[in-house]
Amino acid sequence: MLQHKNGIKLKSLISLYRCIIQTTKPQYKAKTIMSNYSFYVPRMLAEYDDVSVKGIITNYFAIGVVNRVDFVPIEGESRYQKAFIHMYTIYDNANTTHIINEVFNNEKNVRVYPNQYTSNEYWILLKNTKPVSETKLNIHQVVENANILQSVVEAQALEIKTLREEMLKLTEIMNTINVV
Repeated sequence: MLQHKNGIKLKSLISLYRCIIQTTKPQYKAKTIMSNYSFYVPRMLAEYDDVSVKGIITNYFAIGVVNRVDFVPIEGESRYQKAFIHMYTIYDNANTTHIINEVFNNEKNVRVYPNQYTSNEYWILLKNTKPVSETKLNIHQVVENANILQSVVEAQALEIKTLREEMLKLTEIMNTINVV
């Protein structure tokens, strides 16, 4: 369990923060803009889940409404994860304008601090250059599609092997014809 220098347990802070987030409304709901922006955070604590990240982005940073968050574990670092934050809408405010300009227009990163109690913790917001589109398929359908694709790849690999062998035989025949 991580502890802040004042002895506050980080997991307790995240739980408290989740409660606060779920009971507060966004500050900038008046004017929002539809968005296809997607942020990449290369490293955040693994204790954050989609509810807490959505709340932090929406209420604390006041960037906008999050559509979904995809997490990817960081190999060899069980305490950390990567996050891909897909926005539904963005708020029309100075903070969001600054972040969007830096990350998406100037292709720079922006450092943000998700927790005022642990000021040394920060996330680096980057442009997600390869966002994964949302699907309506359930996990079983995705697995079945992957299995079908795997069988197609195996069949194609066998066909390629057969064609290469046939090509090699034809090349040998051509070489013997050219020799005579």
